[in-house]
Amino acid sequence: MLNDGKTQREIADFIGCSLKTVAPWCVHGDPNNLESLEDGRKNGNHKKA
Repeated sequence: MLNDGKTQREIADFIGCSLKTVAPWCVHGDPNNLESLEDGRKNGNHKKA
Protein backbone atom coordinates (compact mmCIF):
# COMPACT_ATOMS: atom_id res chain seq x y z
CA MET A 1 0.00 0.00 0.00
CA LEU A 2 2.96 2.28 0.48
CA ASN A 3 3.58 1.79 -3.23
CA ASP A 4 0.11 3.25 -3.84
CA GLY A 5 1.18 6.44 -2.08
CA LYS A 6 -0.74 5.83 1.14
CA THR A 7 0.69 7.00 4.44
CA GLN A 8 1.01 4.71 7.43
CA ARG A 9 -2.02 6.40 9.01
CA GLU A 10 -4.12 5.80 5.88
CA ILE A 11 -3.06 2.14 5.83
CA ALA A 12 -3.99 1.74 9.51
CA ASP A 13 -7.39 3.34 8.95
CA PHE A 14 -8.01 1.18 5.86
CA ILE A 15 -7.11 -2.08 7.61
CA GLY A 16 -8.76 -1.09 10.87
CA CYS A 17 -5.78 -1.45 13.17
CA SER A 18 -3.52 0.91 15.09
CA LEU A 19 -0.63 2.91 13.69
CA LYS A 20 1.72 1.06 16.08
CA THR A 21 0.82 -2.17 14.30
CA VAL A 22 1.40 -0.80 10.81
CA ALA A 23 4.70 1.01 11.52
CA PRO A 24 6.87 -2.14 12.00
CA TRP A 25 5.37 -3.66 8.84
CA CYS A 26 6.46 -0.66 6.80
CA VAL A 27 10.01 -0.81 8.16
CA HIS A 28 10.73 -4.53 8.57
CA GLY A 29 8.03 -6.26 6.55
CA ASP A 30 8.71 -8.24 3.43
CA PRO A 31 5.58 -8.47 1.26
CA ASN A 32 6.74 -11.84 -0.11
CA ASN A 33 7.13 -13.34 3.39
CA LEU A 34 4.02 -12.99 5.55
CA GLU A 35 5.83 -14.24 8.67
CA SER A 36 7.97 -11.08 8.55
CA LEU A 37 4.84 -9.03 9.28
CA GLU A 38 4.48 -10.54 12.76
CA ASP A 39 5.87 -8.22 15.42
CA GLY A 40 6.92 -10.84 17.98
CA ARG A 41 4.61 -9.73 20.78
CA LYS A 42 2.81 -13.06 20.80
CA ASN A 43 5.98 -14.98 21.68
CA GLY A 44 5.33 -14.67 25.43
CA ASN A 45 7.87 -12.12 26.55
CA HIS A 46 6.10 -11.76 29.92
CA LYS A 47 7.60 -13.07 33.18
CA LYS A 48 5.94 -14.28 36.34
CA ALA A 49 6.66 -12.27 39.44
